[in-house]
Amino acid sequence: DDDDDDDDDEEEEAEPQLKYQRLGGGVTHKVQSDHAYCLQCHPRFLVLGMKSGTVYVLDPHGDIIKQYRPHRNAVNDISIDLNGDHVATCSHDGRVVIRDIFKDVQTVHNFRNQDLLSIELHPQYGAQQMFVTGGRGQQLLLRSIGFFRSDNKVLHSGEGPIYCIAWKGELIAWANDRGVKIYDIS
Repeated sequence: DDDDDDDDDEEEEAEPQLKYQRLGGGVTHKVQSDHAYCLQCHPRFLVLGMKSGTVYVLDPHGDIIKQYRPHRNAVNDISIDLNGDHVATCSHDGRVVIRDIFKDVQTVHNFRNQDLLSIELHPQYGAQQMFVTGGRGQQLLLRSIGFFRSDNKVLHSGEGPIYCIAWKGELIAWANDRGVKIYDIS
């Protein structure tokens, strides 16, 4: 019986496997009146996308640095370039909005009749103005932006909605109904 008591003590003293701290600051009140849909982290800040289409840029403590509303519908995904200079968002409204977070300049890309679920900026977006997006249209689209024009290239299609995308170096990975695929852009 003494052995059973020792087991109970060990269970009570177990270290929690996940330690966390709630965000403070002004975001707590905002989340109560709207629903958070997605979150992206950068070493310098957090970006929170809401059901209302609003985006909050937060410091690591949860204080609001910037707030803007790029979409009429919920923000489905957020991407931040490696330097943390550009933030991209997408929504069911078929819009991709890329914002230079420090200059408060944004560009809007319309994908008509597209229900966008995912967005990913080129890691060096400031120098290589490219991004990929996907959604219920079952296409992974690469958009390259140049002077006075932009080019679209279908990298993959026909295997279901594109749910999420990651871009590291020259490799783009995405998930759809059939699994995970990788594309080398070099």
